[in-house]
Amino acid sequence: MEISISDFKKAIEAFLEHRQAKKLAMPETKSEDLKGMMLFSRHRSQVFVLPTVHNFPRMHLQLLLPKIGKAILMDESLPARIEVYCASVITLQQAEELKTMMRTVYNVEMEVFDGTSLSKFDEFTTLLKNGKNKITGIDETSKMLYTLLAEGSNVSEIKSNLLCSVIVFLLNEHGALTTKQLREAAEERLQHEIGSIEQEVNFLIRKKRIERGNTNKELLTLTKDELTTFSKMKQESKREEMAFCQEFFALLSRYHIPEGERLFELLKTLYVESCGVDIDASGMSGNTNELKKKNQVFQDFRTKIKDYIRDETTAERFIAELKDICMNNPFLEKIGASEMFLSLYRSSKLEQFINSKKKLVYIDTRVFIFYYCLLVSKNKDWPYWDDHSYRSTVNLMNLAKNKNRDIKLLLFEAYLGEVAGELQKALRASWFNSRLNVKLKIPFQTTNVFYNFFSFLRDAGCMEEGGKRKSFEQFVRELGFTNINAESPTFIKDTKNVIQKQLKWLGVELKNTEHFDHHLYDPTLKEWDIRNSEMPYQKSGPALKADTSQLLHIMTQPVVVDGKEREFYYASWDRSFTTMRDWVINESTNIHGFNIYNPARMANRFALSHFKIDSKCITHDVFFYADSQFKLRQKISRLFDHVLLPLYSYKDDESIELVNLLVDLQANYLSQKESETGDEMINEKLPLEMVFDSIKLKLKEWNCTERNLTDFLVDKNNRETVAYVFDESFQSITKHQKYDDFVKVFGDSLKKYTHSGNGVNQSLL
Repeated sequence: MEISISDFKKAIEAFLEHRQAKKLAMPETKSEDLKGMMLFSRHRSQVFVLPTVHNFPRMHLQLLLPKIGKAILMDESLPARIEVYCASVITLQQAEELKTMMRTVYNVEMEVFDGTSLSKFDEFTTLLKNGKNKITGIDETSKMLYTLLAEGSNVSEIKSNLLCSVIVFLLNEHGALTTKQLREAAEERLQHEIGSIEQEVNFLIRKKRIERGNTNKELLTLTKDELTTFSKMKQESKREEMAFCQEFFALLSRYHIPEGERLFELLKTLYVESCGVDIDASGMSGNTNELKKKNQVFQDFRTKIKDYIRDETTAERFIAELKDICMNNPFLEKIGASEMFLSLYRSSKLEQFINSKKKLVYIDTRVFIFYYCLLVSKNKDWPYWDDHSYRSTVNLMNLAKNKNRDIKLLLFEAYLGEVAGELQKALRASWFNSRLNVKLKIPFQTTNVFYNFFSFLRDAGCMEEGGKRKSFEQFVRELGFTNINAESPTFIKDTKNVIQKQLKWLGVELKNTEHFDHHLYDPTLKEWDIRNSEMPYQKSGPALKADTSQLLHIMTQPVVVDGKEREFYYASWDRSFTTMRDWVINESTNIHGFNIYNPARMANRFALSHFKIDSKCITHDVFFYADSQFKLRQKISRLFDHVLLPLYSYKDDESIELVNLLVDLQANYLSQKESETGDEMINEKLPLEMVFDSIKLKLKEWNCTERNLTDFLVDKNNRETVAYVFDESFQSITKHQKYDDFVKVFGDSLKKYTHSGNGVNQSLL
């Protein structure tokens, strides 16, 4: 919805003035939390008016209202009444929750008016009508339903539970598989592109259902406890199916009905067909009455056996007994629940809706480097790097390539410098690892993607030439970079130029961020800097500026361009973006949100928005496991009972409250109270490279050279100082504390050692 806050305020003023309300000057107050509000005299008392044009107002109001409530609570001269006007839809349940919170916590009475109720009044009709996105010709109710099916957190949970169950079955079948093999096997079993199974694998590992091999960490197997559980589930599933079959065939035998196998398959087919839901069909109110449809199954089955049972009374008795068998044994119920859910995704309109949206995926520095390594690797015929972050990036990029009309990859221009900086750090790390023979309490480690990729290739025997091992510098040249001198004054510039020339080949569009709300820039940068200062590993000033620019750029881009709706995503492991996105939403109304996921979770979301899976792929034993372990029938039943059945049981003009329920579910997903980035926390460097990087950056300030540093580190007389500084620094990092003082101790020792002239360290210890 593209409605300016100024136009919406004018409409509110006209609306209230026509109803004898008088606008007043805002009272003088030091509270910044009341900015953007208006004050009116209404019904002989004063009332604050709060307008919002957010597409998802609850998320905005949950952040804003507590601050407003505190400001009113602290100043008795301010009116303790608020009227909230939302240009978008907010559900009755959401509004009541907010009103209760304001009344009980802050003693403030509040009324909420949303776009649906306001659009009935002349002052708002034209404004709200013109603000709606007309992109696919699909009505608003269906759009909300389709968004729920494609992206909603509750349906995503059902899909993920089904996928987890398939993973367990595949590992039981094959014994051990790598994540890549497991994903490929799952896609073959389901005949559907999955994108990534990293989230499901991590979930199953946390739940101690699968584990990594002792000797080969890349292999996944079922745990001993899960093998026991699986065996019991398999037996119970088989017993349930056999019990149903025995009762069914015994019933046929009592009534002397032959061709039992054919009739058994016919009953299953009729039952499955009765559970299918066509969300494209009109008049679904009749088609979604579950009891009526199941009764029809038995009537249709009765028609098929009329050649065997001629007597009406006998036929009725047979059907009654068959019903009892079906109701007492959940065998068919589980098959039906699976079909009921999967049939939702056979909708041509849902497919049209999903494909109508352009997905703009901004990628962060780390994701881009993984992607760069991937494409260079393909040209060099290097082996597959089975690193979890690399795997998830590969899956996301393959998905983007396969659906390139829907997904567009973008890289912020300022991040070119960060990529170059990471290569520079890798060259420095290489210097440290190759020239120094220091046995610290932990082995040399790094989170630097360039260096870790080189280490993998070296260990895989790909860095050999003429019987001699290639250096890291030679590897960097193979990546296409020409300047391998990390301390060269033109290194960053030269590296950026190389990357920029490769972007077209990579399929990534370079984006500058000149177009954003500059009034938000300074306060956002300031807030991010404050939060950054509290972290043990702090982003540099240029990195903070780049992140701030990118954040505001994404949030101020137009949602609709040339009649096509656009969705915005950020592929990253950096959780600070989620925090700052929510902070900006609280500060401004003239922006929109966006989704932040790590590559694994993003690939999973994109792939599973389409879920065209034949229900035959989800066999009874798979669904039995999913139902036993994840309560899947209950989740599917709740989806239908609380959303689908009520929605299509009423005429459109009578179901606004039910439509609002879908908006509620949609808003829950978009607000993402859980961490959107996912389970993998790659927001900090490993301790050793953090301390080492800090030391290297201080060398010039200490008037020392790399040679001085080498001499100091390899001198056995300095081991006590080195061990002290690194150990204390690691402890500080673990406790999320700063370690600057220990680096200073190291610097003082290094300076004394270097400038003593005789190589003897005057230790501070």
